[in-house]
Amino acid sequence: MLILNSENWIKKRNKFIDKCRICHNELLKTCSEPDAVSAQILSDCVSRNRETDFGRRHNFGQIKTLTDYRRAVPIHQYADLEPWIQQILEGKERVLTVDAPYTMLKTSGTTGSSKAIPHTAHWRYRYRGPIIYALWGAYGKYFPQLWDHPYATLDFLWERELPKDFIGKIPHQGITNREISLGKTDFTPPWYNAPWVDFTDDSSGFMERIYLRIRHFIGQNLRMLAVIQPNRLLLMVQILSDMAERLIEDVHNGELCGKPLFEPKPELSARLEKLVQKDGILLPKSVWPNLDLIACWKSKQLGLYLEQIPALFPDTKILPLLTGSTEAMVTCPVDDHPEAGILTLTQGIYEFIPHDDENPDFSEENPETLSYDQLTVGKIYNVITTQANGLYRYDIGDLYQVVGYHGRVPRLAFVRRQGVYSSFNGEKLTETQVMDAFQAALGQLGLPSVLYSCFPVWSNPPRYVLIVEAGSGWPVSSMAGLPKEFDLALGYLNSEYEARIRTGRLARSVVKQVAPGTFQDNWNAKVAQGACAPQLKHHFCQKETSLLEEIESAGLVIETFF
Repeated sequence: MLILNSENWIKKRNKFIDKCRICHNELLKTCSEPDAVSAQILSDCVSRNRETDFGRRHNFGQIKTLTDYRRAVPIHQYADLEPWIQQILEGKERVLTVDAPYTMLKTSGTTGSSKAIPHTAHWRYRYRGPIIYALWGAYGKYFPQLWDHPYATLDFLWERELPKDFIGKIPHQGITNREISLGKTDFTPPWYNAPWVDFTDDSSGFMERIYLRIRHFIGQNLRMLAVIQPNRLLLMVQILSDMAERLIEDVHNGELCGKPLFEPKPELSARLEKLVQKDGILLPKSVWPNLDLIACWKSKQLGLYLEQIPALFPDTKILPLLTGSTEAMVTCPVDDHPEAGILTLTQGIYEFIPHDDENPDFSEENPETLSYDQLTVGKIYNVITTQANGLYRYDIGDLYQVVGYHGRVPRLAFVRRQGVYSSFNGEKLTETQVMDAFQAALGQLGLPSVLYSCFPVWSNPPRYVLIVEAGSGWPVSSMAGLPKEFDLALGYLNSEYEARIRTGRLARSVVKQVAPGTFQDNWNAKVAQGACAPQLKHHFCQKETSLLEEIESAGLVIETFF
């Protein structure tokens, strides 16, 4: 356990605060001097790596300006860079960067199988570490009480964990999992060695780790919660409710998992018991009455979760996190703006392609791109980035909307993944994944192909509902098995979906049987009402539930299978 206000912790805290302020000020400086920063990063990415295989292939030695760079290097998808990455995995050196990656970052598999993104010490030391310090610098500027004592901030954003997966000899793990700090500018907060962050010797499950953190912070003067997905906050509420009896007993006995790790606190235990008697459950605001700030993702797709937070955490400010992906950070908060941060020009080179709903997957081989100072407020853009990890002019597949400017730098809000049809809390389902999973489920059950559609349905927890045009020839036993087989197949294709089903963040899918011709009848009705027939396309994965509601309200559902 940490010793409250110990001299050692105070030294770590003060050093941490200084780093946060410096990095925050450096990010703010880009708002008035962005051009110089971009030139430095271009030089670092190109000049530093001109003697790599990729650098020689694309004449890095001849590149002097961003215009030169755009001419020499085409826009890449992951599939374009995958052969180069495969060479790295086979042990070849100086392929994309002069320094070899010490780990491969695992993506969620949004547009297919999980990717392997090179993670070099240079990238983490010069870029990723400082931007996270800058993030905390923004929070600390407006909420300095976050540093009052060792238990003022509960950080859910990452965990210290030994890598479990390897590609050859190279670790392959998620970006939120870290084994060690690289020191100096690598993000190393004063709670780095805290038992609620360090799980290198622990195999606890997802829910148990949340309980562990609650146990450490119960009775403490918590001022800030930092989580990635806002549904984590709802899980905390659920655990406070479901495990209240266990928590009260552990506090009374000074235990965690049967081990005497804390000082027994019968008075606190009795106070918690009174709160349960009063409210029926343990409420976060009753347990932590001085909670001032919550930091989490605030995209529109998470709207239902975000709408629930004020009632559960009243009088608590909610600010956005960094946005981006495993491949690249895109925005970082620099102030107390409630929705969006600024473009992280200190992280890489960023180019933009206007998004067109009529032609969402830009078909030109190497389309013209815009710079950060050519963007229009209100417009949505595809983001192309160059990073020091060897991703050159890489299409990250994310769409961002310009909501304003901070100085000369745009303020961007994440809209959605390119090609992603649904994502309640990070599972990021694509229509292709849904289609492949449904066909696999039919094959497993020996059923013929039929017309269907998948709908995201908000509930607590949310779930996906399949409307299936199944005829009378389908046996009930097979229909009853379809939800399970669909979930298994979709979990295999999308590891994030499987994880969220397993941890209860998503409920299992539901199948609603309708008669053959239901979708066609609906299409006919819309055309009769004046809709343009060519624009009425059947989607196997829907973005919203209006069609589902129409089918249900018309009484067209024959039977429902869970």
